[in-house]
Amino acid sequence: MKADLSRWTFDHLKGYARVLQQQGRPQVDADWNEQVSILLYRLHMLSRDLIGPFGGPSDACGFEITSIEGEPHNFDIGRGRYYVDGWLVENPAKVRFSEQPLTAHGSPIETGKHYLVYLDVWESVISAADDRLLIEPAFGGLESALRTRVAWQVRTHEIQADNDADFVFNNWNRFVENWQPSRRGELRARIAPAAEERLPEQSLIASARGYRGLENQLYRVEIHYGGAGTGGHDGATFKWSRDNGAVMLRLMNVRDNVLTFDRLDAAGAGTLMPGNWLEESAAGASHPATRRGSLIHVVGRGPGPNQVTIDPSTMQTALDPQRPNGVWLRRWDQRALQINRGGAPMRDGTITITEGQGQAGWIALEHGVEVQFSPGATYRPGDYWLIPARIGDQGRLLWPGDRDGSRALPPLGSNHGYAPLATVEFTTRARRKQSCRRQFKLLATTAI
Repeated sequence: MKADLSRWTFDHLKGYARVLQQQGRPQVDADWNEQVSILLYRLHMLSRDLIGPFGGPSDACGFEITSIEGEPHNFDIGRGRYYVDGWLVENPAKVRFSEQPLTAHGSPIETGKHYLVYLDVWESVISAADDRLLIEPAFGGLESALRTRVAWQVRTHEIQADNDADFVFNNWNRFVENWQPSRRGELRARIAPAAEERLPEQSLIASARGYRGLENQLYRVEIHYGGAGTGGHDGATFKWSRDNGAVMLRLMNVRDNVLTFDRLDAAGAGTLMPGNWLEESAAGASHPATRRGSLIHVVGRGPGPNQVTIDPSTMQTALDPQRPNGVWLRRWDQRALQINRGGAPMRDGTITITEGQGQAGWIALEHGVEVQFSPGATYRPGDYWLIPARIGDQGRLLWPGDRDGSRALPPLGSNHGYAPLATVEFTTRARRKQSCRRQFKLLATTAI
């Protein structure tokens, strides 16, 4: 959830039934969000327990795959509803594979080959970058609450010619493991031991062992390039933000190595500083695991009040501020390794993952916050962890374990649901061999 949150407290393993507000106590966003998450989790589990991992109502079962004459590498996706891992997924109108709302990058089709066509579902955060109606003019253009949306893509996975629907169902867990590995990496977070001071310039505002930031923060550690944590050029990388990746700026103009924004400091003084990295926001607009590129490096403020100077060699793709809904850039705060100031080796603006255990392999973020990736994992782009850091109580992390935080945790997301739709052979047209959709009948029937 890339949003301006204080922290994320929902944990289904605790078995909480509801959140109770008490009189005279402060209202915090975490309580409201946890209450909604409790109810949503129970609805998901009820749907999954009754329907199974996937299925659609017999009178409105959606996502039927049908061929299109004259288009050998394309097919139609039928309208209707389908449930995937408890999520209700809706396709309001028949649409072609090549024209679906979220283009399926990384799903090539070749003539003469056989494919499993499947549905990929996840929860996507929607902000003003995606829907301008979330901005309230009466509040001076303030964006208050965000939304989340059930995003979906129909994708393809090559299979053998003799792989039928029974093969798909019998080996479904293996397919899912290929797309979403069960061993997806674990992270530890802690405050650096006093003997390993990394940021002495902040040591006067807190004890030597405490979090030394000037403000309470919600650090976000997010996988950028997936793969293994080998530390090499082709290994996995991550990026981090002290504001949960919530700082986004609307790009107004690009000229040479100068970017002009709309109200650069709208999120507070120093919204962008030299050393920051910018990434084009793709929230709600693409598959989180298939579109990753280099980040843009900010090297200076100005020359104008709403402008920054960038390293032009880091801007690999052109940005068109005139496109519908404009271009929004998200700020990230990682930096390259600097003596006595933290940081780590980088690739394309992101930090290379070197795994470790015990006292080895800890990576400094800032203000004493360190993270460690457990060995032997497969990392997937978009997976993330949240680390609440508080200046109270002499500075601490709200992380399971001891005071400094030590427990290894799996990522909070992004979690996907999958459902097989059909086995298809692509020749002069897409020939559906077998449907893999499952249907359930309605409980109520017409009384006689």
